[in-house]
Amino acid sequence: KFDLQRIQNQDTQSSNRAQLLVCHDYRGGYIPCESSVNGLYNNENIENSIRNHLNNAWNFKFWYLVDIFVYFSHWTISPPPRGFTEAGHTHHTKVLGTIIFEWDSGAVELRKVLKNPALVIDKLVQIAVFLGFDGYLLNVECELNGSTEATKLLEFTRLLTHALHRSIPHSKLIWYDSVTADNGQLQWQNGIT
Repeated sequence: KFDLQRIQNQDTQSSNRAQLLVCHDYRGGYIPCESSVNGLYNNENIENSIRNHLNNAWNFKFWYLVDIFVYFSHWTISPPPRGFTEAGHTHHTKVLGTIIFEWDSGAVELRKVLKNPALVIDKLVQIAVFLGFDGYLLNVECELNGSTEATKLLEFTRLLTHALHRSIPHSKLIWYDSVTADNGQLQWQNGIT
């Protein structure tokens, strides 16, 4: 028998059970309300916005079963739209944005970040606090220049984790293992840590 009450009462922080992470990735096929802070399509009226949203919405009906929801896109920094965050929090689901560095252009952006990580970390934390979400998925899909840059990336990750925890004690920073931590080679490992 499926016991919904038992599932809802489980301690989501328990290290004794697996957690379920859902990652939203339309690969560029986002609907207009997802790129709007207030969820409206090009300042249209509320009634038209609701109608358009209902016709084009991404339906996700099982929030209560999910521990972590990642709003993913292929922009360097992708905070989740307010509606996703509110829906997740209503069901005690952590909602994460995405930080992604892809290909050659991503490598250039990442090197700039690693030159002044404190400034970037401060802004990333401010974004999460202001918009009310719970942290980030860090996805580095570009080749690094050896172990020196890999070490700098690990330090950036450590500093960002600590900064997030100071401002959002329950926050999470999840690393998608596409770059090896020892030498910075791009090597998809199909896992998160």
